[in-house]
Amino acid sequence: MNGIKVSLDEKGFSLKPTDKDIPRISQRIGRNVRELSPSDIRLFAEKIGSAGHTFCPTTFKNGIRKKENFEQQQFFALDFDNKDQNKKVTFEEIKNRSDLYEMPVLFAYDTLSSKEHDKFRVVFLNDVAVSNRKVAEAMQLAMGEMFPEADSSCYTDVSKLYFGGKELLYYDDKLPQTNIEAVFRNLTYCLKERYKSNHYKEKISRFSKKTGIRLNNSGLLDIIISEDPTEAHGVRQLYENGKNSPTTIIFEKNLYNIKANGEIFPKYYIT
Repeated sequence: MNGIKVSLDEKGFSLKPTDKDIPRISQRIGRNVRELSPSDIRLFAEKIGSAGHTFCPTTFKNGIRKKENFEQQQFFALDFDNKDQNKKVTFEEIKNRSDLYEMPVLFAYDTLSSKEHDKFRVVFLNDVAVSNRKVAEAMQLAMGEMFPEADSSCYTDVSKLYFGGKELLYYDDKLPQTNIEAVFRNLTYCLKERYKSNHYKEKISRFSKKTGIRLNNSGLLDIIISEDPTEAHGVRQLYENGKNSPTTIIFEKNLYNIKANGEIFPKYYIT
């Protein structure tokens, strides 16, 4: 596993940051990028979850925190504040659903204003850094569909800040990961379960139009896993810098798949 890059504020808080604190945090955090090895992730989680350090899953070009400067994102987070009485949910319920949707929780923590674990955040680790903003935004929107109890700001803005907390609720030493294909495939599963009838097809179609991810011949989001993306149907040219190919395909590489003889080969997620 290569280093996982994330923006982390150097200052911890024991109380929720004030309106005066937030601009300073925002200015600092874009320049303070941490590159984590697997052995660093526990300390990173404790800094956020127990010592009140603000983080942003995204790193930014030029060190300036705004979505237009998106560089990459490998952590994904959801914020549950339980303000809506009709959408109250516990961490245990969210964890169970996360496991069902192949999005295992890496860690979770109580926010600084939480009482009896009523306000918490969960953090997921993707198996590859997503270096295209459109893909990251689409993944976050999919998570918002699967977890409608979450604060909508956390899945509509890739530059969102997440304040730290006062207690680490959960940490998985196995460092579980999700992946691009699993997120979109389980979005379809979720919508089928929720709407039961063919109404889910309308929802998938709407999601496709909103994100630009096309539907395949089966009416599903067209996400392909391939060892050689040039062999995928319709691919003429691919770009890693986020520009569209002539067939509107973007890909991300995962270099941690091992053949039987121990040789490492690349795997591609094609959207």
